[in-house]
Amino acid sequence: MNNFGLKIKELRKKNGLTQSELAEKTFVSDKTISSWETNRTSPSFSDIELLSKVLKCPISYLLFENEDKGNVKSEIKIKVDDYEFNRVLNLIKNKSKLIEEVTEKDTYFRINDNSSKEWLRIREKDNKNILSYKKWHQNKFSDYYEVLFDNKDNLCKIFDLINLKPYVYVNKKRIRFIYNDEYEISFDDVESLGKFIEIKTINYDYSKALYEYDELIKLASNLKLNLDNISLKRYPEYFI
Repeated sequence: MNNFGLKIKELRKKNGLTQSELAEKTFVSDKTISSWETNRTSPSFSDIELLSKVLKCPISYLLFENEDKGNVKSEIKIKVDDYEFNRVLNLIKNKSKLIEEVTEKDTYFRINDNSSKEWLRIREKDNKNILSYKKWHQNKFSDYYEVLFDNKDNLCKIFDLINLKPYVYVNKKRIRFIYNDEYEISFDDVESLGKFIEIKTINYDYSKALYEYDELIKLASNLKLNLDNISLKRYPEYFI
């Protein structure tokens, strides 16, 4: 959120508010507003949610590096404890369509030392091996291809011969639902990381990305999930 302070300052002035007036509306001190605007400190997610309402802008505008829709996530991931995991799971499963309940074992391979933008992944799922390739272009869209294959050991030997080395392993149990015919909600138990709830829209509309993200936040809030526990990382990034 390198641009966060500048955005807050510009929006505050656009709305005709002093630092003290914004502080009063967001229930913090004017020193806190000053600290946010100069990027000395960062607000919690609940603070960002309130700021978006007061400053009349999408949460995603504040949260991501810039307002380019290509930088906006199409999903949210929230870390939860066992109680929250089971509470929301019991709530959702009575109102949703079960898609799958699976164990996924993922091995990520480094490509050109640029693992955050381009990666190969072998996924073991339902007694199948799936090789996936994904590459992000200027944070706006990605190439994505996948293929089934039979022999994981031989493929890994080939990768080793061409110097493609595994760099991250992610193992998880996932329960996935369709909720209200509009959202996909996954309940993930990730080895060494803990439990997460992931929410995304089924029919993602790039042109409405800024506001669709806010709808995901609203749903998470309605489910009484702690927004301060939202993670912007993909699972492999926790292990890098």
